[in-house]
Amino acid sequence: MLILNKAGTMALPSGFLASLQFLFAVVAIAVGHVFGFINVDPLTPDVVYPYMKYCVLFLLGVYSNMQSLAQSSVDTVIVFRSSTPLLVCLMDVTLMGRANPSKRSMLAMLCMVLGATLYVLSDSQFKMGGIKAYFWVLTYFVIISLEMIFGKKITSSVKCTLATSVLLTNLFTLPAMLLLSAARGESWSLDPLFDNPAYMWVLVLSSIAGTGIGFSSWWCRSLLSATSFTVVGICNKILTVILNIMVWDKHASPFGTFSLLICLSGGVAYRQAPLIAKADIEGAVEGKDEERSAMLGKEGLKEVC
Repeated sequence: MLILNKAGTMALPSGFLASLQFLFAVVAIAVGHVFGFINVDPLTPDVVYPYMKYCVLFLLGVYSNMQSLAQSSVDTVIVFRSSTPLLVCLMDVTLMGRANPSKRSMLAMLCMVLGATLYVLSDSQFKMGGIKAYFWVLTYFVIISLEMIFGKKITSSVKCTLATSVLLTNLFTLPAMLLLSAARGESWSLDPLFDNPAYMWVLVLSSIAGTGIGFSSWWCRSLLSATSFTVVGICNKILTVILNIMVWDKHASPFGTFSLLICLSGGVAYRQAPLIAKADIEGAVEGKDEERSAMLGKEGLKEVC
């Protein structure tokens, strides 16, 4: 999706491109519901209001991601995306009732920090523009972290079908993204697509991919903690890195790519922390097992004596 969006922003402004992708998802789900292929729940206030709030973060996340891709390399965006578990994990523990991460997970996240730091130090964009060159990717880093936490909160408290989640996300974000695009003075012309049919295919494929990501992301989010879901999104970037090197001339240096792989390896090594209540229960059971083993050992020793 990152590769397709990077190509799409070469033809269409980022806000307008995202709006077309949202429109495609809404129409696809609506058509599927009409023909009975997709089940959409009644849009009651209890379901609608939480998603309206979530869409504010989703909108800002998509827009900042598009701006990051338009102004930075794909590698840079992936590095900052790969660092989001650090902030998400902190919010998971303080806001979502998760236990502290294990030593293995702490080392994995430190690995992400190391990789991101090495990448930034080797990035020519940082050397020329300093921290200001990273405005949009830093904005994306903060917003996507908040989005992960709030999205998990919704899946834990709002009961609806997967299609309903995807429909509401795209439906509420579409008009807001169009307004944001208009406020920035973006052109809504489709001429670049007709002038170069390759860009038309990019739009179609990115719209299909975006809709598929909507379904898969809400499904995964319902099964995993916010931090683990964030890590899953990072691990699939390995293929993106390979494609980016093959497709674009503008990508990281060999050392930068190595630093990026360090980030991704940290994501692979991360393990989800249990809820505090579950962790306490597991600890109690483990303690009882140890106590029982000790008692059996003593009894066995008495029998031997």
